[in-house]
Amino acid sequence: MTEANDGRLSGRRLLIVGAASGIGRASASRMAQEGARVVVADIRDGELAETTQRIKAAGGEAYSIRCDIGSEQQVVDMVAEAQDRLGGLDSLTTSAGVFTRGSVQD
Repeated sequence: MTEANDGRLSGRRLLIVGAASGIGRASASRMAQEGARVVVADIRDGELAETTQRIKAAGGEAYSIRCDIGSEQQVVDMVAEAQDRLGGLDSLTTSAGVFTRGSVQD
């Protein structure tokens, strides 16, 4: 990895949801930098692939899963796939949300 790290997350298996940009991407990058093996998930394929590529280019281990967290079945499938890829999970971080349009009265 490009910056010094103390490997405090070495060997940890993490799932980061909402990792296509912003806080999710930064969290995934930092956790991988600290030695974690990460699965990154988001609904935005292109940006998600970029996050995965950045982590790998910096020497980290990363896998990506497309997931719409508004779908319960996709979330169940995402967790199962992440567990399969990493051999289990030690932690979940989420910075994704579901946006619904409507008035305050709704």
